Amino acid sequence: MRSKTNYPKATFESAWALSLKNERETEKLREYLLESQKKYDKEREEREKERAEYKKQREMEWQKLREEIKAIHQEVGGIGQSNGEFAESYFINSLMNSMQFAGQEYDEFDYNLGRKSKLHKLQREYDIVMWNGNSAVLIEIKYKAREKDVIKMLKHPAVFKELQPQFANYDIYLGLAAFHFDTGIEQELLNQGIAVIKQVGETIVVMDERLKVF
Repeated sequence: MRSKTNYPKATFESAWALSLKNERETEKLREYLLESQKKYDKEREEREKERAEYKKQREMEWQKLREEIKAIHQEVGGIGQSNGEFAESYFINSLMNSMQFAGQEYDEFDYNLGRKSKLHKLQREYDIVMWNGNSAVLIEIKYKAREKDVIKMLKHPAVFKELQPQFANYDIYLGLAAFHFDTGIEQELLNQGIAVIKQVGETIVVMDERLKVF
């Protein structure tokens, strides 16, 4: 048989005291939660500030890197442009002085000759053009000749005759002048019937043993 426990008799005073105690405990809990929230908010704010500072620092570093890369590209581009301009000046002056190509004399010489046709939707610029009464020479100048230059040159004669109809019945010869040639490019040019023009010592040499009429 379960024994009975004698609980103190509840009174108004005891109930009021318990209510006050609970209220104090509740207030302490509220203050604790509020303080915890403030601490959390402060820590979160500090973390966000740190992330913002880190992001700003990284962006500054990336911006500096982008500027350095841009400067390198500009420098490299400037070098490439200077090399190209030097090559053009050298070969233009040399060929203009001689006015000869593949054993033929030429009466007229022009350089950077550009022509555009809306009708044919064509536009080209030729580094050097020499011509006489029955033949014309188209010479491309590069600081370094690559395979794509060979492909491009093979299209020159047909386009040239469309843009310059006065040369429609002329024999067209091609030549590529460069200080340097990628491996195999000289041989490829000769195989295609295009003259190789390059610097040897203080003079230029024209390799035209397989020259083709286009």
